[in-house]
Amino acid sequence: APEPSAVDAAELGGLRANPSSLWNSMIVPLLGVPIKGALWYQGEANAKHGNLYACQLKEMITDWRKRFATLPAAAPFAFTTVQIAPAGGDGTLRLAQQASLALPRTGLAVTIDLYDGSSPCGAVHTRHKNETGLRAAAASLAAAYDRADVAWEGPRPTTFTPAAGAVTIAFKASGALTFTNVSTQTTVKHDQNFEVTADASLAGGWAPAPAALVARAAAV
Repeated sequence: APEPSAVDAAELGGLRANPSSLWNSMIVPLLGVPIKGALWYQGEANAKHGNLYACQLKEMITDWRKRFATLPAAAPFAFTTVQIAPAGGDGTLRLAQQASLALPRTGLAVTIDLYDGSSPCGAVHTRHKNETGLRAAAASLAAAYDRADVAWEGPRPTTFTPAAGAVTIAFKASGALTFTNVSTQTTVKHDQNFEVTADASLAGGWAPAPAALVARAAAV
C-alpha cells in the first residue's frame, strides 16, 4: 500500500484549528466525566459575527449539557463566560456573550474596564489576568454553588434615556455601581472605556465615549 502523503505545517495548523478537530480531540474524551461547571474564555475570532455568536454560544452550552455525563438528580452544570476585553469594533460580540445569561446556571465575567491597549498581543488579550480570574471565580461560585453572598453580576445596562448630546444608562449590578482604579492594572482613566455606535445593526462604527456617574447611573 502506498505511504500516506505528508501533511505540511500550514495544513496541520489549519486542521488543529478546525472546530471538529478541537471538539473530537479535546472535549469528546471528557464526555463520560460528570463536571460541576465550565469556564469559557473565547470570542475574539468571532468579533465580526456577533449577532450569529449569540445563537452559537447558547446552543453550544445547551448541547454540552446534553452530552456530558451527569450524576443522578444533578442540576445542569454551570457555565461561566468571560467577556472579551475592549479592542474596538467588538461591542456586538460582548452583547452576544451577555445573551448567554438567558440560560439557567450561567455566569458572566465583565472585563470592559480592563482595557490594555499596550498589550504585546493586542488589546483583546489583556494582561490583567488577576482581576479577570477573580471575576470569573465569583461568577462561577454563584452559578455552580448558588452563592448568594458573592457579588458578581454586572454592571449590565437595563434602560437608556437620551438627552441633548448624551445618553443616561441605568445598570444592574451586585451592589452599588462605582468606578474604581485597579492598582498596577488600570492603564487609562477608569470611566473612559464606554463605546457607542450609530449603526443600528451594531455591526460597526463603535467609538469611545467619555462617561460620568450621575445618581448611580452612568451618563455617556
